[in-house]
Formats: sequence, structure tokens, C-alpha cells
Amino acid sequence: MESLVFLGLVLIVAAWLFQLVAVMKGKKEIQTSFVISYMIGVAILVVDGFSSSQFTSGVLNSFALLASALVLFEARFAGKR
Repeated sequence: MESLVFLGLVLIVAAWLFQLVAVMKGKKEIQTSFVISYMIGVAILVVDGFSSSQFTSGVLNSFALLASALVLFEARFAGKR
């Protein structure tokens, strides 16, 4: 399962790099690619947490996944009201 954690963390770091590059180019809004990559990385950590009986880790990462899903929803859909 260590490879799942590694993959999830690599995706999270890549997501932050996507966002950093966008900000450096002058874009101040949250990038969809950032949120989606981050969510996939965290989802992998959720799966790993529950499958390796690390309940606390799985629950906390689930909250992070839910929060990022809400950010994506607000940025993509609710913000266009």
C-alpha cells in the first residue's frame, strides 16, 4: 500500500505545482486542474487509509476530499449565479 500513498502524494504535489505555475502567470483564480488533481490524490489516500485499517487517516482525508469537492463546485458552478 505504500505505493498508493506515494501516488496520492505525487498527485497532490503536482496539483500544487499546477496552481503555482498559474499564479506565477498572473491567474489569481483557483484552477480546475489543481482541484481535480488534488481530489484524485486525496481520494487515493482515502482508499489507502481505509484499506490499511487506518480509520482516522481515512476519515480526515475524506473531509479534505469533501472540502475540495465543495471548492470545485463553488468555483465551477455556484460562482456563475
